[in-house]
Amino acid sequence: MASSRLSRALVACLLVYSAELTNAEDAFESWVARLDDVSLPEEASVLDLRISKGVGARGYDSARISVVSLNPSLEFRFPHREGFSQKFLHRWTHEYDLGTKGHKCNTTAVFRDSRVANDAECLLLCNLAQGTHKEPRCASYTYFEKESLCQLADDSCGTLIKDSKATATYRNLGHRYLHSALVRLSEGRHNIFRFQDGGQAVSASVWLPTQGTGTSGIVWSDPCFSGRWVNCLYGETWDTFHQGPEMINAISQDPQIHFFSILGDNFYDQDGRLTKAIYDRMSLETKSKFLLTALGNHDIWVSLFCSICWRLLCCCLTNCY
Repeated sequence: MASSRLSRALVACLLVYSAELTNAEDAFESWVARLDDVSLPEEASVLDLRISKGVGARGYDSARISVVSLNPSLEFRFPHREGFSQKFLHRWTHEYDLGTKGHKCNTTAVFRDSRVANDAECLLLCNLAQGTHKEPRCASYTYFEKESLCQLADDSCGTLIKDSKATATYRNLGHRYLHSALVRLSEGRHNIFRFQDGGQAVSASVWLPTQGTGTSGIVWSDPCFSGRWVNCLYGETWDTFHQGPEMINAISQDPQIHFFSILGDNFYDQDGRLTKAIYDRMSLETKSKFLLTALGNHDIWVSLFCSICWRLLCCCLTNCY
């Protein structure tokens, strides 16, 4: 009897999960389609800035200021120590756009065809093809989902060609660099830091509360706005992509807000494109708050088998059968 009930529970959970997969959004959801029609918020800053609090032996007045950029020579115009500038080496090494749906590169630009399991594998192949005596640098890639096909193209991929079989073509915008420095802050005052990123000069103001006083901040958990990698049930309903940064930017104007925290499942991102898209909508004030983050399970893996097991467990615990 128990095994029969468990079997029915398993079937019920699998049906629910299958239905969710069937209804899952593809890479080109409405928030992506609207990007060309909706400009960045007036207060948005494209400086990809992160400020984290120093801990332990580094002392209360320490902080690490980091900038992610396509520029290999960002300049810190403030006193600092332990500064470095390096290429991303292992993950999210290159920056890509969000793709052009139903388009491909011209045939003469394509230098390699490969069978792949998914879009992410195609992106990885493009990352690795950085120019040798045998083949050119990958400047764009086209993914054909139904054919499980990946096409890598060189710099001659100019105007894209419409192709209903092509899922999308993505532009490789360049290699990412991490610029980071350890700094000392003064308590109870604005600490001004200036950067020179290419031809752009940017100043950020960081407030360190006096030690022992209270602090307040923004706590965000499991922010989901895209169904690219997981089933995002409420991303469109709540318009997380637009309303999330809008609310956070508004709250960050309050000088009593000292930190911004994401408690795991950081945008359910697997290759950096989603994170860049939403961080570009954040204001410099928001990015100048101390950032606290935690790893969620979806920051480490996205697994069909584990998802089914989890849903089965939830189903059994709630006596859905």
